[in-house]
Amino acid sequence: MKIYFFKKLDSTQSHAFREIALYHNVATSKVFAATIGIVSLMLCMMDQTTKSSNVLKYPSEYSAAITFLFGASVICFSAFLICKRINEQVRNKAYYFLTNFYAIIIIISSLWVTFVMQHNPSNTMSIFVLGILSVAALWIFEEIQAIIIALLIVLLFDGGLHYFQTDSCKLFANYITGTCVSIFFVCISRISFSVNYNHFIQLKKIENNNQDITKVNEMQTEILSVVAHDLHAPINSVIGLTDILKNIETTPEERNEYYDLIIETCKKSNSIIDELLNVARNDETGTTYALTCMNDLIEGAIQQFIKSKKNHGKLFTDNPRKKYMHM
Repeated sequence: MKIYFFKKLDSTQSHAFREIALYHNVATSKVFAATIGIVSLMLCMMDQTTKSSNVLKYPSEYSAAITFLFGASVICFSAFLICKRINEQVRNKAYYFLTNFYAIIIIISSLWVTFVMQHNPSNTMSIFVLGILSVAALWIFEEIQAIIIALLIVLLFDGGLHYFQTDSCKLFANYITGTCVSIFFVCISRISFSVNYNHFIQLKKIENNNQDITKVNEMQTEILSVVAHDLHAPINSVIGLTDILKNIETTPEERNEYYDLIIETCKKSNSIIDELLNVARNDETGTTYALTCMNDLIEGAIQQFIKSKKNHGKLFTDNPRKKYMHM
């Protein structure tokens, strides 16, 4: 599997993949918004019916974080539903903004809850890491998006520490932790992007192979149809010549001429069968083409037909080079 940390995508596939990635992010954001909205509402209701002050040091800040997450989830989910009614070009731009915006909301909320739980992120990093990991693994971000979000994480994390941490040693350690978490986010995000892009490329290859197989099947069907028609004509010629030899008195010279025609017709049929077998064996040399003069081909067919139908009727032909009327 190729890892696309800062590697350019194939220009022929990048547009299609970005469109698929956008709608993947939309679906992920909608599922998260609905799920987190329901969970946040339940937590808000539990907070009203139970005394969270017995468990948390700062219950009001905790309630504010949960309320913020609930409100943002409801707004984003509603916005996704509204975007379905606008035209495609504007809708895609709105989707791009909303998916990135909601991913940042999840990160901010997880960071907020991390700080609020005990006012010391070193003791409650699990929630923050869970939020970071969810966004990095389930959203598909371009490298510039991942870097911008990582820088935002560093700014929010380091900026929030000043309100909850005063010890200089712990403050420095948390700075290092925030930077490591940001790098971790970028790495996971690029790996997730690479997995999805490689999967997309494989699907495209399978799709192209299926199209090639379909074209080959159509070509073989067409070849079989042409070959069946080409075999039908010489067989009829042999039958006609044999009927002449059987039912009409002919001179020895005419019989020899008819025998030669029968042999020539059988050779042509055998050649057609050989070509059909070569196609069936998928000859590695590929299909070869040769120029053929249609006038000479048609003229030869006419002469063969005249000999096989001698004394059986009239045949009128119109050729650019000369005209025929045979009895």
